[in-house]
Amino acid sequence: GKTGHGRDGRKGRVRVLYVEVDEGEVEVVCITRQGIDAGVDKYRYPRSGKPNVSAEIKILEFTPKYTNEEPPPPAHRKLWGRYDLNVLFPWTEYIVRLGWLPSGEAIWAQLLDRRQQHTVVIRIPVSLFMTYEEYFSSSASEPIHPSSSSASSSLLQIEILWEEKSEVWINVTDVLRFLEDDEGRGAGEKEEVNACDCKGAVRYPTTTTIRQITGGEWQVVDSEIWVDESRQLVYYMGKKDTPLESHLYVSSYSSSSTVPVSTESILKSGRRTEEDIVREQVLEERNVKRLTTLGKSHSVWMDKGCK
Repeated sequence: GKTGHGRDGRKGRVRVLYVEVDEGEVEVVCITRQGIDAGVDKYRYPRSGKPNVSAEIKILEFTPKYTNEEPPPPAHRKLWGRYDLNVLFPWTEYIVRLGWLPSGEAIWAQLLDRRQQHTVVIRIPVSLFMTYEEYFSSSASEPIHPSSSSASSSLLQIEILWEEKSEVWINVTDVLRFLEDDEGRGAGEKEEVNACDCKGAVRYPTTTTIRQITGGEWQVVDSEIWVDESRQLVYYMGKKDTPLESHLYVSSYSSSSTVPVSTESILKSGRRTEEDIVREQVLEERNVKRLTTLGKSHSVWMDKGCK
């Protein structure tokens, strides 16, 4: 499974974020192997309509042994009961991306359905991950129905930062960047306030505003992006001028340079209206600047200071 890690500065505890994958319910497929070493190879392959792998997000917490004193035993934590992602998002089939948010007190994860037509990016407080003993001594062990008010309150604690639906196909990006607050600190409550992705969107969940940064009939390359938070600029690779060459571009994500987009337009199955086209043309003309020269394709890397 995917792994990540973080350190809890209190008492020197280390937290490891990972996804545990179980293939136990997946059908076994037998393939005959020809040649001198003939035989049958067995693979687990999820056929269409048959059970798929199951996955859970977990956190391992432990204290390294720095001295002769024996550290406390490691703790294995996961989401139980009303916080189980299969309860809150029963359509979920894949956990495709996850990571730590800047403060280390919450994680983000991207969920995807089996048809790859519905996805959400969610914020999960680390405090919701519990051990077996903690779960059965808490109110989270009380049974609930997915449509109950308790399930709704769980959704308030596991926050949906981004949701997208499509009638065709959703491309999962590797580029999702969570920004810090204006003073450059890990932002606690506000750590999820700004998020940049390669589709050119910034979301402010506290006001449910999504702002579009780029637009037009061209591709933003699904690779690294660099963010200058002091000047509210995002640098990225794209193919705006020609599909044959990759170039470095820069755009502003300030409110004066971007265009608000309604949540309904994100969830409308990917169909572009005349209003969408006009908005994207304005963004393409005013907020997209190429920084590399034409005539060759470029490969660029910038440091954290965007230099």
